Amino acid sequence: MVAVDEADLKQLGQAASVIAKAEGLDAHARAVEKRLRAD
Repeated sequence: MVAVDEADLKQLGQAASVIAKAEGLDAHARAVEKRLRAD
């Protein structure tokens, strides 16, 4: 488990989404994208 605060999410969120999609983890990618939109 990894803890990510708001600042980290803004910096790393898009890359995390791309990596998740590349690994076939679509639900994880959508979760990151949803959190990015909530900010």
